[in-house]
Amino acid sequence: MKIEFVLGHALYMKAIHGGKAKNDKIDSFKIATLLRGGNLPKAYVYPPEMRATRDLLRRRLHLVRRRANLLAHIQNTHHQYNLAPPTAKIAYKANREGVAEAFEEADARKSVEIDFALIGHYDDLLRDIQLHLEKRAKQHDPLAYHRLRSVPGIGKVLALTILYEIQDIHRFPRVSAEGRSSFELCPWLEPEDNWTAIQHILNGRVRVRKCFQDVESRTTPEEFGSTRLPRSR
Repeated sequence: MKIEFVLGHALYMKAIHGGKAKNDKIDSFKIATLLRGGNLPKAYVYPPEMRATRDLLRRRLHLVRRRANLLAHIQNTHHQYNLAPPTAKIAYKANREGVAEAFEEADARKSVEIDFALIGHYDDLLRDIQLHLEKRAKQHDPLAYHRLRSVPGIGKVLALTILYEIQDIHRFPRVSAEGRSSFELCPWLEPEDNWTAIQHILNGRVRVRKCFQDVESRTTPEEFGSTRLPRSR
């Protein structure tokens, strides 16, 4: 006996049969009712060979946020002790020298030194993860990865994110909420233009370089002054 595998979209199912009473018996009945009536919202079954890599990419984002919290703590410590914040970006290792020494309080200085030590470890981890992800991308879909990298304004991390979060553009059957909610590339464009833009990306064209610059900076189209954008590092 063969049982067909169906992966339901949890968020859409919640919107359809949301109720106060929740237990396994009620949920299974409602899911079976939706499936029998052909109304069960189905989710995309991500390729098994790429799931671990996508999870690692998302794990990298978690580490980036932890690193950003440490940088923010250093900035807040400067304000707490009424010290002028560093003029240069302490996110870069070359600009961290002498920052901790500006604190006269030994405990505050030690706290900042601990933050910098943790940031250094995160830098090493993120560098190693990114190199690993690039190697995996070249194994999974080297053509799509290099096409994404050819678009001005798309760096390595953004190309990896597009590759592993979208994976296959053809899994979206139509232009509507599916494409807009997943991509939301250019809010000022019509849905058809968004769809065309996404297709041009995977076809190796560069017409949507402003869209991906918007993904990075979230600015409005009026703020784009030049037609050629620098490549993100």
